Amino acid sequence: MNDRQLHSFLLAADSGSFSKAAQAAFISTPALVQQINLLEKNIGFPLFYRTHQGISLTPAGGIFYDASREILQTYEDACARGREISRTENDSLTIAYPPEQFPPFILKAYETFLQDFPNTAVTFLPMPYNEHIAKIAGGKADCSILAEPRKECLGDLIFTKLFEDTYSFCMRPEHPLADRSLLKADDLTDGSILCGNYYYMKYPFHQQLSAVSSRIQVLDSEYDMSIRSKVLLTDDIFAIHSRWSSQYQSFLTVVPSDLPAGPVGAVCRKNPSPAVTHFLSYF
Repeated sequence: MNDRQLHSFLLAADSGSFSKAAQAAFISTPALVQQINLLEKNIGFPLFYRTHQGISLTPAGGIFYDASREILQTYEDACARGREISRTENDSLTIAYPPEQFPPFILKAYETFLQDFPNTAVTFLPMPYNEHIAKIAGGKADCSILAEPRKECLGDLIFTKLFEDTYSFCMRPEHPLADRSLLKADDLTDGSILCGNYYYMKYPFHQQLSAVSSRIQVLDSEYDMSIRSKVLLTDDIFAIHSRWSSQYQSFLTVVPSDLPAGPVGAVCRKNPSPAVTHFLSYF
């Protein structure tokens, strides 16, 4: 049992729907159901009655619901308090990042930061982008560099714009567009574009690119290794923020475009620690 499973369970119980709970957690419905199935397997009893009309708590689930709220609150309070103590004793910085996409421009800022603040304890916390905001709000991470989130997703956190970005497009080397130096909107009119599903984004890929192509497929999840394999075998292309392009150049041809992708910046809590403030100054 882990805190992600408890969060999924509480969201489902509060909303009465797995799909609504998944939306609130910024994950897909199958992923949320999997978390609850694992939780039920671990504790040894069912938590929900599942019917065509919806879901409802079993009697045992009702008892477990109250206990879960207390457990999570105690856990989150302890994490927040521990981090505050840690910052007081020895300034620290925890940066959330996606495990398959560590952008070099973040690494460059980190290396420069450490030269000036060598005594800061820096931790990189790997997790999907869709989890970053919740982890920062819960005190498990200090900051993340990502595309601008929707206001309702930020909650009490703050977003600081660092730069405006454009789109680049990843494709197999034999693709008809692979020899272009810069893609224009007209180049993409007839193309099939795959877009990752990043629930939090203020400017989602598919909404931004719908004006240039009618053949847009939104994936069920964020980008992972499977998207690279799919593109290598088809004429599909997928859109990325240009600052992340180096992550894909070893596998695919990446062609930049002049299409605006919106702001990229830092998400952190209000009144961030000195370590966070200093780190962000290097971008």
